[in-house]
Amino acid sequence: MSATGVRLPVGRVVALLGSTRARAAVVAQLDDASTRCADGHAHGGLVRVTGPLRGAGLLADVLADGAGVGRGEAALRTAVGFPSLAAHLEAPVDALGAEERAVAALALAALRDPVAVVVDRLPGARRALPALAAGGAAVLVDDADPVAVLAVADAALRVGDDGTVVLEDLALAA
Repeated sequence: MSATGVRLPVGRVVALLGSTRARAAVVAQLDDASTRCADGHAHGGLVRVTGPLRGAGLLADVLADGAGVGRGEAALRTAVGFPSLAAHLEAPVDALGAEERAVAALALAALRDPVAVVVDRLPGARRALPALAAGGAAVLVDDADPVAVLAVADAALRVGDDGTVVLEDLALAA
């Protein structure tokens, strides 16, 4: 199987595994415009999170602004779904630590109602990835530390240097 047409499992964290070159090729092939849920709806499409949240102002205001008009309450509910953010909603973004800004970037991505989220090397946010997936998105994580990602992933997308792609379920049998 090639990366074209791969269906990522919704509501799960998928670790992207393979050489740096092979992983980069898969991430580059993702088409932001054609991402769809299983029913064919685009919703928020594909959202890429490549770094911690930056900006001036209070975290609650930055999230509300990023959520769009009339979504302020949704922004706050989403942020509270990420426990490490709940205590920081009234703090200025630039005063937050690296981990909180990384988690805030995930919360902002969740507000876009995405079908899929690609997280690129965001180590401070690894523990928050299941919360993002629980919101109904497929979460694909490309990280330089695959062991750390596998600690929170429940599936893996293995990419060979020849372009072959294999989706593996990592859930343990009960």
